[in-house]
Amino acid sequence: NDWDSLLDPLNDDLRRLVLRCGDLCQVTYDTFINDPNSKYCGCSRYAKVDILRKTTFPEWDRYDVVGFLYATARVSMPEAFLLKSLSRERWDRESNWIGYIAVSKDEVSAEMGRREIYVVWRGTTRNYEWIDVLGAKLQSAKPLLHKAAYDHANGDDGSHNEDDHEREPKVMRGWLTIYLSDDPKS
Repeated sequence: NDWDSLLDPLNDDLRRLVLRCGDLCQVTYDTFINDPNSKYCGCSRYAKVDILRKTTFPEWDRYDVVGFLYATARVSMPEAFLLKSLSRERWDRESNWIGYIAVSKDEVSAEMGRREIYVVWRGTTRNYEWIDVLGAKLQSAKPLLHKAAYDHANGDDGSHNEDDHEREPKVMRGWLTIYLSDDPKS
């Protein structure tokens, strides 16, 4: 009953949190350069220091962007997600910007009694990406988990039955590929 009194009517604090998370995601769409003719294709339009303000994030003055997230463009992913610039002067031949990390400022954290940290990835940006999303295949998350955590999540007590596969933690195959990819040039 942890959700009692939170959903109907929607709790004001929960509403603000959901809207903030949506606004943080919108920043990725507003800043990502997906024009293949631009030498900055696959890059963020704005620097860390400016990204929240320039994308008109409502609480831009309450959070700092402390890092950008990149994925190697050499991974075998749909071209719709990892874009490559057609320009000879492209900013980077190996990487794509995929998101950022935002942290509440010290005074905001003191006011709330906690530090908020958001890790924000961009999602689909083109119509044909949705085909991949709608047909997304799941893959075991085992490579991401410590053995003890995996065994606990999978209910592994040494015996196996047909429900093991259903309980196994899974992630979208494309994201696992991006997460595990390694390219020293990227």
